[in-house]
Amino acid sequence: MKKLPVVAGLTTALVAVAVPVGLALSDPADALGARLGDDDLERTARCGQAVVELSVDKERQGFEVDGDIDAAAPGSTWKVGIRHDGDKVLTRTLEADAEGDLDVDTVRPNTSGDDVFTLRVKNLDAGKKACWLTVSTS
Repeated sequence: MKKLPVVAGLTTALVAVAVPVGLALSDPADALGARLGDDDLERTARCGQAVVELSVDKERQGFEVDGDIDAAAPGSTWKVGIRHDGDKVLTRTLEADAEGDLDVDTVRPNTSGDDVFTLRVKNLDAGKKACWLTVSTS
């Protein structure tokens, strides 16, 4: 009879230790995602059949700027440009890969005041207007 309280106490102790350990293993990832999410700015829009995304991630002394095009026609040709505070900082003409994806990225310094990033994409094969996405750090 005396073994039952010891086993029950041991079970309770194991549960009491296991639950916080389980939470400790899952919470940091969620907390990290929340912290990173606070520094990330994203805009997404459709441009014809393609989905275009502009992502700006705060880095130590500046920003990592990423422009993605997904679900474009495989092999289609796109002109892609990024502006920082109105100044052209990147222009490329790229071909979508076999999955219809392409991307560009650049690292930019943090300037005084708000930083404004603009992604311009144009499908050169479609003859349609360009699409624009803008993100401001304000």
